[in-house]
Amino acid sequence: MTEQKPEGWGFPMRSRKAHYFRDMFSLCRKWAYTGRLDSHDQPSKDDCAKCRKLRDKELHARRGDRWPLENA
Repeated sequence: MTEQKPEGWGFPMRSRKAHYFRDMFSLCRKWAYTGRLDSHDQPSKDDCAKCRKLRDKELHARRGDRWPLENA
């Protein structure tokens, strides 16, 4: 059975923004973090823009949506 690795949003001590971490590293690859992670995935003005963009892209790919979403 595969072990579920921790992932979620974290706020490193010297960071001005929250970053999305998976396997200790942020999606933007600028931070390493071993602290508490929040599993919520609601957009916030405090999110790192690059982490948010990459996370949204992952979520849309899982659902089969086109990225970027086209205006109807």
